[in-house]
Amino acid sequence: MWTLLLWLNQKIVASYEWLKNRYEVLRDRRVTRKQMMLARYLPAYLRRDMGLPPYTERKEIRSKDSQ
Repeated sequence: MWTLLLWLNQKIVASYEWLKNRYEVLRDRRVTRKQMMLARYLPAYLRRDMGLPPYTERKEIRSKDSQ
């Protein structure tokens, strides 16, 4: 019985950590999307000077403006 409770507790803690990490990823994506919407009409040099990310949300792809 004790082993079952420990196993169940481990699963609950792991799922909580997964949910917390997922929330942080979604929050970062939401912040990035909001910054892009606000800076959509600014010229590329201003976006670079302000330190805003390039147009794409994926971090592994870089736009021409960021090179």
